[in-house]
Amino acid sequence: MTATQKRCVQVLNETLHELFASRDDVYLFGEDILDPYGGAFKVTHGLSDAYPDRVVTTPISEASLFGVAAGMALRGQRPILEIMFGDFIALGFDQVVNGISKFREMYDDQVTVPLVVRTPMGGRRGYGPTHSQSLEKLLLGIPNICVVAASECQASSQIRIAARPPQLVSNARTPPCPRSTKRSSSNTPYVGRKTLRCT
Repeated sequence: MTATQKRCVQVLNETLHELFASRDDVYLFGEDILDPYGGAFKVTHGLSDAYPDRVVTTPISEASLFGVAAGMALRGQRPILEIMFGDFIALGFDQVVNGISKFREMYDDQVTVPLVVRTPMGGRRGYGPTHSQSLEKLLLGIPNICVVAASECQASSQIRIAARPPQLVSNARTPPCPRSTKRSSSNTPYVGRKTLRCT
């Protein structure tokens, strides 16, 4: 790998570090994300050492994680929720469909829910049938949700943009992506039509 190339996992990790450094209202929640492990795919490596008060390892309870993250977002924070495998978004689906995506309209535009859910989707890694599905399509018909599929060229820009909107953003990527080699992405805040879908 040359100096002009990075793995997707490096780009995502660097972008998270930049977000934490630039905003003190960004928090990260997820299972096994503390150092030295740094998450199942090492995307969160170094964050808990650098920001111990804002990186929180959690129990295996995805439904409660969605609730806690939504509550923080309603209070004006910018939580990033890491779900270890995209299959487990199903455990928080009721909160997403009937709560998080609706709060803004339910409260007459007086609240926002700037929540980012970052999770790997897809197979080809040998993780078995309950860790290899692509469920992002289930989110596409829900109002007020942006689904971002990380591309090799725009991983950095996508997660930056995902942290901006006042609604739920699901940042889905396929597990092989973080390990693949890629050219260094630019800092241009661009997300192509094929990688972003807001409803």
